[in-house]
Amino acid sequence: MHAFASPRRFDRTFRWMGHRLTPIVCALAAAAGLALPGRVNAAEIAQALAPAKVLQAMEGHWSVRQWMRAGPDAPLVELPSAVAQRALVDQAFIQETMTASAGPSFTRIALVLFNAVGGQYEYASIDSRLPQLMAYALPGANRPEGATLHFTGSAFVAPAWGERRNVPFLFRLELGPVADGQQRARLYLKELGVGAAAGPEFVAFEYLYSRRR
Repeated sequence: MHAFASPRRFDRTFRWMGHRLTPIVCALAAAAGLALPGRVNAAEIAQALAPAKVLQAMEGHWSVRQWMRAGPDAPLVELPSAVAQRALVDQAFIQETMTASAGPSFTRIALVLFNAVGGQYEYASIDSRLPQLMAYALPGANRPEGATLHFTGSAFVAPAWGERRNVPFLFRLELGPVADGQQRARLYLKELGVGAAAGPEFVAFEYLYSRRR
């Protein structure tokens, strides 16, 4: 039987992990030529984007158009449409479940929240089409820019990317505001490598949410 750690010990462990992991991701991003956001405090974020209003605006039932780009110079190809149900759980976070409305079946689950302790919005998702957890929760890494939320991820390996295998990428996400019943999200990828082997950043996936009547 496993014993649960005390809240104080858990908090110390989480902070230790955050202090150790953040420099590693920053170093990877710097090597790949990506700029990470500066430190933004919770008061500045709350003033620019009130968390309750941001989350409440996302709640509901949505139709989703989705596109994929296979590389920096590749065309943006539209994928089969989807639907998304976004629930505001206990006024604390958005839980989104996206499923196919046409084409092959899939399920994508995402969480969006404002971490009042860390003073930033955070995001995580997992997709049955490529079941790897995409988390954007490194301390101090995420920021708002105007009404758009910018989430800094870390690195993941695509087991198949075109004809290539086991391709490593850095990833980040932009989540636009809800306006006129729509919201746009963009997932950016940048191939990891040294010097000329590092690829340029590009929009790999794009989602357009339209609120269903």
